[in-house]
Amino acid sequence: RVKQAVVLETAVVVVDPYSTGRFYLYDLKARGMNIICVRSTSVGVDPLYTKVFEAHRDYYCEVLDADKFASVDEFVKQLRSLPYNITAVVPGSDAGVILGEQLSELMKMPTTNGTYRLQQRTDKASMQDRLRECGLAACDQIKSGDLEELLQWARSRNEWPLVAKPTGGMGSDGVFFCQDEADLSKAHASIIGQLNPKGQKK
Repeated sequence: RVKQAVVLETAVVVVDPYSTGRFYLYDLKARGMNIICVRSTSVGVDPLYTKVFEAHRDYYCEVLDADKFASVDEFVKQLRSLPYNITAVVPGSDAGVILGEQLSELMKMPTTNGTYRLQQRTDKASMQDRLRECGLAACDQIKSGDLEELLQWARSRNEWPLVAKPTGGMGSDGVFFCQDEADLSKAHASIIGQLNPKGQKK
């Protein structure tokens, strides 16, 4: 007796499909694709992102939380055990970029970016540094959590306004347009030590 090969349905993994990442869901569903929702963390997520996730539960054939597993490797094993042929891993928002790139690399997805320059894709200051390395125009900047260091840099530059933002921020989260030193001090107090929408400390 000849065994027939089991043909698995295809699926796409979308990591943290929050904010505008919901449009991936609409497009994938229109294409008839199964969607595996992966959340990089299930705790400390911005309430607005949680609302988007809950509103789209019907789009997912599976929902998995990566923080329930001991390692990314263990999580990949779980993904591979699902009854789907996973053809792509897509970050659904800034929050999902790190895990999304790790998963796509470990699962050897044909379109993976890999993790080689992950820092330059997730850290705002590193993005500007990379532009300079490539000979492209980039912003003058300082990366520091020390208020006095920031103020000294602003005084020596003496060009206002300045933009203050967390290096790992998302969208307009934590962005301040500072007209003077007082504004910069307020921005520092509002950014440092606070949680960003990813649930991480700024």
